[in-house]
Amino acid sequence: MFDFQKGDRVTVIVASKGDNILEYVGTFSMEQSDTIELTDVDISYLLMNIQRGIFGGNASKYAEGIDRVVINKDFIISCNK
Repeated sequence: MFDFQKGDRVTVIVASKGDNILEYVGTFSMEQSDTIELTDVDISYLLMNIQRGIFGGNASKYAEGIDRVVINKDFIISCNK
């Protein structure tokens, strides 16, 4: 499904089980039947433009420089370069 992006830097939008939508930016490294793996990952809360104006540009950062992340495909909204 996403394997064509292997080795590319991608942005993955993920709906969490909570109310937050998360944005993962990392290098696409592997795809399996129900998961994808990213390396060198930064994670941010996805904020609307009005929220970014109020809270500032870096307020949405959740984590930076994570070595490896595995994401369940059931929660992926989009995966693009």
